[in-house]
Amino acid sequence: FEDSVSWTYWTETSGTGWANVAGCPSTCGAGSRCACAESGATNVMAMTSAIDLTSYVDCILTYRTIVDSSFDAGEFLKVNVTNSGGTWTNIYSCTNGQACENDAWTTQTYNITSGVGLNNNFKMQVASILNDANEEGGFDNVTITCNNGLTDTCTYGGSGNWAITCSDNCIFTTSQVISGGNNITATGSGTLTFNNNGKWVFTGTNQQVVVNSGCTLVINSGGGFGV
Repeated sequence: FEDSVSWTYWTETSGTGWANVAGCPSTCGAGSRCACAESGATNVMAMTSAIDLTSYVDCILTYRTIVDSSFDAGEFLKVNVTNSGGTWTNIYSCTNGQACENDAWTTQTYNITSGVGLNNNFKMQVASILNDANEEGGFDNVTITCNNGLTDTCTYGGSGNWAITCSDNCIFTTSQVISGGNNITATGSGTLTFNNNGKWVFTGTNQQVVVNSGCTLVINSGGGFGV
């Protein structure tokens, strides 16, 4: 919510109580701007567009919330997410009298993979009911961290031959020792960059490095091959 551009990623679908503010009530969960609900019978804000998560093997959602200590009975701040069918599932709820009603920004974590699943229709929705402008619920710093299941080939495993996928565009900054009898192959297209102290160190004899024609080696000062 740091600027007007990121604010357009969210749409108020009910009520007009959500605002992009410099503090909720006085600070934000991260950075200088955050979303804050300050009164309104029912305020609902949702992601404008769905996110397709089906190309990943694991995704974790984190976000920050704040609920002030003056909530009345029946008032709440809730966070919901969608499954593949677009059905909303509640993943966070704070109401009057709970420990979360503590005037403090708190990080919340949700495992999308084991929850609603990695679907192509993922959205978040934040809802609140407040009856006084002095009662506030805040929402900020939304992050989805995903694992694509691909193996990083830029680091030698320590034994056996080393197969590098050149499209990983590795940048080597430390020495990696390839013991005797083991070889290196680099396939695909991309760039392998050796910066200062980035070296392949060979300790055996008759070891081979086979590099695909579409893979470019960039060897800068202090980097390269060693023995």
